[in-house]
Amino acid sequence: MVAKLFNSINIFIQIKFLELTNHIKINEDKLFIYKSTIPKVIINNSKLNDRVKELGLYEPNYDSVANIDCFTNLEELCIRFFQHDELPENIWNLKKLKMLKLEQCEISKLPTSIKNLTNLEYLNLSCKIKSLPKEIGLLKKLKSLNLRRSYLLKKIVKLPESLEKLIIDNENLILSDDILMLPNLRKLEIINTKIKKLPESISSCEKLYHLYIETNVKDFELSPQIGNLLKLDYLELGGVGIKNINFEFSNLKNLKELRITNTNISNIPDSICECFKLRDLTIEETPITELPVNIGQLKALSKLNLEYTNIEKLRRSVSNLKNLKYLYIPEGVKLNSVLEEMQEKGKLEVNYSSHFDYSSRDDEDSIESFESEFGIINRSKDIWMFE
Repeated sequence: MVAKLFNSINIFIQIKFLELTNHIKINEDKLFIYKSTIPKVIINNSKLNDRVKELGLYEPNYDSVANIDCFTNLEELCIRFFQHDELPENIWNLKKLKMLKLEQCEISKLPTSIKNLTNLEYLNLSCKIKSLPKEIGLLKKLKSLNLRRSYLLKKIVKLPESLEKLIIDNENLILSDDILMLPNLRKLEIINTKIKKLPESISSCEKLYHLYIETNVKDFELSPQIGNLLKLDYLELGGVGIKNINFEFSNLKNLKELRITNTNISNIPDSICECFKLRDLTIEETPITELPVNIGQLKALSKLNLEYTNIEKLRRSVSNLKNLKYLYIPEGVKLNSVLEEMQEKGKLEVNYSSHFDYSSRDDEDSIESFESEFGIINRSKDIWMFE
């Protein structure tokens, strides 16, 4: 009895020492380890291991990750700066795992045994992954897939229909036409891919409410099917590759926020004036010269941002926007008497910017010096640079 008590006190002291030296952090069912190895006092502590549901490993070695199956009730796992191209096989035996984050790791491939993670709901592959196994399509509970910064990935296989959130940010990636056959998708972000046209299969995303597309691919073509996404309430279009809006807004009755940033779009369709729930309309760093005639129909609009555009005059109907609280316009654009009165009464805040300038984009993708762009980095662990 005395020996058992002494052993418990010894374990308690060791764990407290690790916490005080910032090697580990424990908070109820959460454990974060900032050592390359998982301390033995943790591995051999079955009571603690059974309690842990969320585990974070910072720069772990291979053996540490190989011991991870001691956490039998693990539901969330985040691994950062893992320096091997494959994970130990026992990772794929964590049957209760719901969330897996592999951030800035050297991992280049996943095994077919990923299909064993039958309860997985969230997968973050912000690492050097080169290919995805087709078995990802078997993860029937997967709701979120984050491929931001997975710059070496060139192809995506069929994804599970259970997906609700998909983020793709990869200049080397080419998407197949049927990649968006995802009837449960609610949030989609496609950023800086090689595709020249948005896949028509986006028409299958009937539940989509958030869409963000950014591209610098010349003459990128949006899809007319965007106009049929009836549940859409947030739409953002960005990048100099986008020149035209080839869809109508008439059916987007739930749209509340529209952002058009740093594009080459010169004309906004009149049908935007049928989005009566629109609260935030931002068009900036874009060479439009005028607003749609019936802009005043957007009675719910509280913010109108036209910074760095070529707008020289506001439509008369802007005066009908009685709920407008924030107005951003280029210098020289005059307010009519109604807007001036709203400003004087403190109901409208007006800010001014320069006009759109093509020359500001000339050196957009160049870096004159590392220091001028990023500053002096003293404690960086890992710097990734591509092309």
